Amino acid sequence: MYVPADEGVTKWVAGDVYTVKATAANTGGAFGFIDATVPPGRGSDPHAHGSESEAFFLLSGELEFLDGDRRFTARQGDFVFVPPGIRHSFFNRGVHSARMVFMYSPGGPEGMFLDAGDDPRAGESAPAWGPEKIAEVLPVLTRYQIDVLPNLD
Repeated sequence: MYVPADEGVTKWVAGDVYTVKATAANTGGAFGFIDATVPPGRGSDPHAHGSESEAFFLLSGELEFLDGDRRFTARQGDFVFVPPGIRHSFFNRGVHSARMVFMYSPGGPEGMFLDAGDDPRAGESAPAWGPEKIAEVLPVLTRYQIDVLPNLD
């Protein structure tokens, strides 16, 4: 399998930009791999995965992570691993976009980005999702065994 830098399926999800580079379907179920750009003030809500681990590697910028009940800031070159069933999220509190790659093992949850994400529109930035879009996406999250959890704040 070879995916050039400018290829993959790009989707907008909740204000972030995700490019799915590999899926469970094309890795024999082994993993899903995603390249992400997280603008300032954006990120994921706390959630947990039913049976998949998730691993993150920061390419640039910094993101605040929630891992279980612990918060920390990951910076360029840092690696974060989250086992199945553990509450986690990330958020960009900085002034510049952060970029990371992450993967699911086994693959599968990357399908959520493909099924629920919005197609990019030239000349525009990815918009935040309002309550209507979030309600629309909840059944997709359930299908991928992604449980949205409350914030600790």
